[in-house]
Amino acid sequence: MASTVFGKNMLDGVRLLSLDAMNTVIKLKQSVGEIYASFARTEGVECSSDLLSEAFRVNFAKMSSAQPCYDFMGKGSRHWWYQLIQKCFENITNDRVWIDKVAGKLYEHFATTKPWRLVDEEVTSILRYVRNCGIRVVIISNFDYRLRSILTGFDVSSLVDLMLLSGETGVEKPDPVVFWMAAKHFNVLNMKEVLHIGDSYEKDFSAARAAGARSLLFTNKCNNLISSENIISSLLDLKNQC
Repeated sequence: MASTVFGKNMLDGVRLLSLDAMNTVIKLKQSVGEIYASFARTEGVECSSDLLSEAFRVNFAKMSSAQPCYDFMGKGSRHWWYQLIQKCFENITNDRVWIDKVAGKLYEHFATTKPWRLVDEEVTSILRYVRNCGIRVVIISNFDYRLRSILTGFDVSSLVDLMLLSGETGVEKPDPVVFWMAAKHFNVLNMKEVLHIGDSYEKDFSAARAAGARSLLFTNKCNNLISSENIISSLLDLKNQC
């Protein structure tokens, strides 16, 4: 059964399709902790990937609150990430030269396609289909500028009309402003003509609806908060919808 939005085929009346990036278009091949531990190992230090994953989770949340949008108003994303990586390794080593070396390599690594994979290998054909329907495509993501090189590496960038990245705009989801920015860019005056798809209930599904847009939650799990007709488990479901 085709997914629907407000009782219609999901792309009916849609002029602008908005997509989250992380865990909707791309996802990591390994956990952050596993990647960090692997880079540490190549530099002669053995450490627990589980502990690094937990350190990342805790410190990412703290820094995102203290310096939002990758310190957009301050020193920017590179410095922000170097600080985060330093905090992740602070209980392992206090060698700043070593940490700076690893941080530099990690920062550049995550700007490539190497640690990433497409959530759906057919995403390029899906986006071509959507664009052939006359629908514009925007990526709205709480990501820094490196998402551009990642999506270029996957041949996705050329199929996207606009990217609104929190590290470049200083606005992050769930702020409804970012959805209004996308609509304004394409002169879409009716927010019901905007459909956003993402994997976060708070930052994608609810945030888009708070902005007046339509939305679908991207997940393959049951969710008691919303009805099944507002869930999409694969971007392939967008095909044959317009």
